[in-house]
Amino acid sequence: QVSLFVFYITAPLIVLAAHFNLLQNLESHHNKLVTWRSAYQRQPVPRALIEPFLYDYAVLEVDGELTKPVRFFARILFLFLAPIALLTFLWRFSDYQSMGITAWHFAVLALDLLIVAYFQRAILGRWQIPTVGWGVLMLAIIQTTLVGLVTQDKGTFVWQTEKRILAWQPIKSMTSALLPRISIDPYTSLTLDDKPLKMQMAYENETNFAKWFKEKGQGLDLRGRSLRGASLAFADLRKAWLQRAKLDGAYLSDANLQGANLRDATLQLAKLDSTNLHGADVYNADLRDARLYNAKLEGASLLYANLKGANLTSANLYGANLDNAELQGAILNRTELQGATLVNANLQGADLRDANLQGADLRDAKLQGADLQYTKLQGANLRDVKLQGAYLKYTEVFGIQFIYYSKIVTPHFVK
Repeated sequence: QVSLFVFYITAPLIVLAAHFNLLQNLESHHNKLVTWRSAYQRQPVPRALIEPFLYDYAVLEVDGELTKPVRFFARILFLFLAPIALLTFLWRFSDYQSMGITAWHFAVLALDLLIVAYFQRAILGRWQIPTVGWGVLMLAIIQTTLVGLVTQDKGTFVWQTEKRILAWQPIKSMTSALLPRISIDPYTSLTLDDKPLKMQMAYENETNFAKWFKEKGQGLDLRGRSLRGASLAFADLRKAWLQRAKLDGAYLSDANLQGANLRDATLQLAKLDSTNLHGADVYNADLRDARLYNAKLEGASLLYANLKGANLTSANLYGANLDNAELQGAILNRTELQGATLVNANLQGADLRDANLQGADLRDAKLQGADLQYTKLQGANLRDVKLQGAYLKYTEVFGIQFIYYSKIVTPHFVK
């Protein structure tokens, strides 16, 4: 019943307090052990008199068969188990890509190592952070830096790192583990096994979950979440709430985002090949340079969406709403745009070869310099369309409405 944020903020404090309490007790206990040992002058304390406590043996035992292992494990257990636990908190929560909470984890870890150094001063007479402590601190610095790079670099750092480093097999697993990103196994269900939803469906006497979910179900709430570089291929994210979510560089190929809400989301350089976005709300989303090869966007709302440089080859946008969308330089090769609305859309320099725009509404659209070879425009509404420098070789324009308003300068072989 403890929320994610409450746990990851308070649990490190509990670890820190417990470790401080332990070291404070050990410092007092260590002083007693040293006094006891001095009473024997140069003779070792008889083993039979030593209490069966790991720390006592580590301090007092001299010639036991397991003296060295006992001292090693005592140091790990009493000095470094807490810092390692705090490092685990930092590493595990780094996938959430929250620089604020990661900084909090780093601060708590640094304070704990400072307490270790103070404990060393109390028993040795000098400030000291052992080698293991420095190693833990360096790993924490690396992980915190990675979170900073991912959150500040719009997610491109993740896939660039994978492209350049993950090909090197010896460190592939380590790099994958360190990169702060969500990675969901393709076979993990995010919706279909949701017990509360199924209980609600049963309460309504419905037996077909897919049908019921389409009409009344509610998807995963990921509003405002940072999911840069996330690996969500084949994920079931139907009707997911992804408003303002940061999905730059994410892998969403073959994912099911039917009916999802992606308003104001950022998906720069995201991979959405064959992704199901049927009926999705992508209003004002940032999809610059995203890859949507063969994506299913029938009836999707892409008003004011930024698709500059996006690859929509063979995508299905039948009946989609692309009014005021930015599509400069986008690749719309063989794209199905039949019946789509592109009122005032900016398609300057776009590649629309073999695209199907039959019956599409292109009023006031900007198509300067666009490549419209073999494009099907039968029945399309091209009122006030700007086609300066557009390449229209073999384009089928039979039945165009309001062509008399269109501004065509030096068209090429209009058929």
